[in-house]
Order: sequence, then C-alpha cells, then structure tokens
Amino acid sequence: MAVTKDRANIAIEASIARADKAYVVGVPQLAALLSGADADLTARLSRIQKAHGGPSGKYTEEAARLGLEQVKLVQAYVGQRLLGLTHKGARKAIGKAFTETVGIAKRLEAEFTGITKPLNIEQAGVFDPHFSGIESSMLARNESSVERYSEAIVRQFEQVMRRGFMAGMTNREVISRLVSTGGKGGINADQLAQNEPNYFPKPTGYMRKQYWAERIVRTETAYAYNKTSFRTVALMQAVDFPDIHKKILATFDNRTAFDSIAVHGQIRKPGENFLDGAGRSYLHPPARPNDRETVIPWRMAWPETAGSRPVPPKEAAEAAQAAAPAARDHGQPVDPHKLKKERLQQRADLRRLTESKETELRAQAKAQAQAQAQAQAQAKAQERSSSKALAIKAQAIQERPAKPERAKRAAAQRAAAVVDAAKAKAKADEFISKKSKGGGGYTMRTVYTKA
Repeated sequence: MAVTKDRANIAIEASIARADKAYVVGVPQLAALLSGADADLTARLSRIQKAHGGPSGKYTEEAARLGLEQVKLVQAYVGQRLLGLTHKGARKAIGKAFTETVGIAKRLEAEFTGITKPLNIEQAGVFDPHFSGIESSMLARNESSVERYSEAIVRQFEQVMRRGFMAGMTNREVISRLVSTGGKGGINADQLAQNEPNYFPKPTGYMRKQYWAERIVRTETAYAYNKTSFRTVALMQAVDFPDIHKKILATFDNRTAFDSIAVHGQIRKPGENFLDGAGRSYLHPPARPNDRETVIPWRMAWPETAGSRPVPPKEAAEAAQAAAPAARDHGQPVDPHKLKKERLQQRADLRRLTESKETELRAQAKAQAQAQAQAQAQAKAQERSSSKALAIKAQAIQERPAKPERAKRAAAQRAAAVVDAAKAKAKADEFISKKSKGGGGYTMRTVYTKA
C-alpha cells in the first residue's frame, strides 16, 4: 500500500516539477497547452461516458479523469506563477488541491496499478516553435516534408502532437486527428502515393490510408523523447557531471535497418554528432522516418552490457555498405519486385548478423567469466601464500627480542660489571689496610685495575 501511495504522490509531484521547469525555461504556450489539454480530456471523458450510458468506472474512463485532474492542478500552479509567486509559494498556494488530487490518484492506484502518470509537459514543449524554433519537429527540420505538406499544415500537425502529449492521447487518437487535419488542408493518402510512390503505398486498405499519419506520429514521438533526453544530457554536463557523454542504442529485431546497426553503441560528447551507416550525421535520433534509436546519458567509467556494446567494425562496415544503395537511390523510382527481394535479403542478412553478434557476445561472456574465475583463483592462492608468509614473519619477530631490549640488556650487563669491579677494589683496600695496622712484616703495593 505504501508503494501505491508513493507512486501516486511522486507522479503528481513530477507533473508540478515539469510545469515549473517549462515555466522557468520559458515555454510561451504553456497556458494554452494546458487549456487545450483540459478541453480534450473533458471531451474524451464525455465521449466515454456517453458510450457506456454513464460513468462506468473502467480504466480508460478513470485514466482520463485522473489526467484531467492533473491538468487542472497544473493550471492552478501556472496561474499562481503568473501572479508572481515563486515555485515554493505557488506550490503552497495549491496545497489543498494537490492533496485532493493525490487522494484521487491513491484511490485509483489501489484498483488500477500504474494508472498515475506525470503529464508529458517537456515532450509537448518540444513541438512549440516559439521555444524550439526550426527544430520544433522533424517535419519542420526536413525541407522535403515542409514542401510536401506546407509550412502551415506542419504547424497544425505540431499543435496536434502537442495536445496529444498533454492530454495523454493514444497513437490511434493522434493519427485520427492528423488525418482529419491533413484532410482539411488537402493532404490525403491518394495524393501522397501519386506524388511520392517510393515513400507512400497505394491506399488499398484502411491502414494504408492512414500510413502517412502513422509514420509522422511514430517519428515525431521518437523525436520528442530523444530531444528531451538530449537536453537532459546537456543539463547534466553543465550542472553536475562535466564528464557526461551520450550513447545511442538501436532496437534489434527483424525490422532493424542497417544504418541503425552501424550507429548502435556510439558514444559522443553532448555537442558532437553520431554517424550512421547511411552517412547521416545528427545530434540525436531520429535521423529518418520510423527511426527507433534512442539516446541515453553515459559516463565512460560505466561498464558495457550486452545491449549497449558497439557493433564490431566488420559488421558496421557491412551495414554501411548495405545501406549505401538505399542512400544512393533516394528519391529514384524503384521496381517493387526488386525492392521486395532486396528487403527479404536484408532481413536474412540482418538475422545472420544478429545471430553472429549473439554468438560472439555469448563467447565473450563465457571467456570473461572464465578469466574472472581464473583471476579469482589466482587471487585466493596469492592471498593464502601471503597470509602464510606473514604468519611466519610474525612468529619470527615474536621469537626474536626487539632491538631496544637487546641494547637495554647489554647496558645492564656493563653496569653490573662496573659494580662488581668496585666491590672487588673495596675489598682489596680493606685487606691492605688491615695488614698495615697489624704489622705483618711486609709491604703491599696497591694495584688498581681498570674495570
């Protein structure tokens, strides 16, 4: 129960902390984002209750309700900050509302474990062009995307992504909104497939009609999370860890591209670029649509794991060579049969490389374990030998008198010899004196000997 309470309290405190950070760094549309999230969550809650004929108490409904409570709490906090209060003052001013929100979260956590999640304020802020400038999204950074959708539509897409993050929408909900927004601006699957058949399939089914929006959501979601992580690394370097680096990790499965294999495990300083197998250079992923790489903080003293080790140079070279034709043929018409054959071959090659890497990693782990066991055995033997030698030396030291003791004993012996000599002299003097007084008829000469 204590864990549940802590989870609820920590998550809501995190929402307030994120709002404070966004306010301090100056996300201009923070109040507007919160207002939009309020409206979206209210509408979603109404739709859910209407579908169930009233309050149902199910997870989806309660998650929307809790999200709405958090948004209202953060709105109150931001309102206090706008009145000129500090973080501490604003936090105190909303103390009652905070306690009530935490109480709601605790009750829901008891029934739905993990339902309390902090608001994605930082990720939503990434899509604010006033805050991030031309890097507010992958779409805005890519000239071909701006040309494809127009700058005005790109800004509308960014607004949909911002509100999606703030309201905690599912990918399906965000995709649906993008399709609706694009339709109003004349963007549809048929047009995209006709203009760029290499990138957009013919909309022969429901999923393919939404493919373009799904690609945007996946790519922009990855962009928001990696942009936030990159900013965190830069902040860590500036404040606490001057030696901090960043590391890029790829996701390995049957959909992993060769350019991702080549870049996996690279370590760079925060301001340096990664270089993938297609020759692309970038500060943080994604470098292309559907890119699933992630960037994490990394210190050089940290040990590598099976999932973080860089790809061996030979495999990286093979990956770069395999990615080169795709980069060379960028934008050129492609034979569908040839493309399918190449993809099947790439998957087979990827499977082979993955199996080879796993075998190599297992062999390395086994060798490392054996070396470690051998080193431990040697250390124990050396320790035993050292302990025995130390014991023998200690015993010898105990048996041998200490130097000061020997010197003291010699001095005592010399003193005793002097005393003995003095006593002998005294006896001799006494004997001579007695003989002189008694007149023994002879003369004795006193002889003194040096002791």
